[in-house]
Amino acid sequence: MTDTENLPECILSDEDFEIEYQGYVINEKTSPEDLVNNFGYPEGFEDNNNGYVSTVDRTFRFAMGYPIQHESENIEFTFNRNLDTDIVFLETVRLCSVKTPRGINCGDSVNFVYELYGKPTKEQRYESNDEYLELRYIKDTSAISFIIDEDAQNIKYIYIGYNVESV
Repeated sequence: MTDTENLPECILSDEDFEIEYQGYVINEKTSPEDLVNNFGYPEGFEDNNNGYVSTVDRTFRFAMGYPIQHESENIEFTFNRNLDTDIVFLETVRLCSVKTPRGINCGDSVNFVYELYGKPTKEQRYESNDEYLELRYIKDTSAISFIIDEDAQNIKYIYIGYNVESV
């Protein structure tokens, strides 16, 4: 792995958290209705319990993946709905075969991340699989995370998080 201490600090802009998908710009203000209006419901959405993921502390989480729910998606969105207030917000976007605004895709090398983003804000074991390394770049309450397969030295997953409480 690269010695991250000698990398330049990463300077992020709001554009680093805007993804273009099929000509539509996705950002923290994107709603489930926006996705349905632009892309329709994902195939299999209703059969998959309307994208249900989990319910924790009066928050209902659901996902919408395109083009097909949970099968080779290009992109997946996870939303939170507060069951008390009915407020819905975009929590994360998982980029499967959609590039980041700086041009990085799953499968690219970890060195390409360092080249385009510089030193990560946080570097830690990935909570879902401690065999992977998470490089997290944070701006205000948004974060972009690159999940790295250290053996292969490439990107396994890319997540953009919005309204992140504990970045």
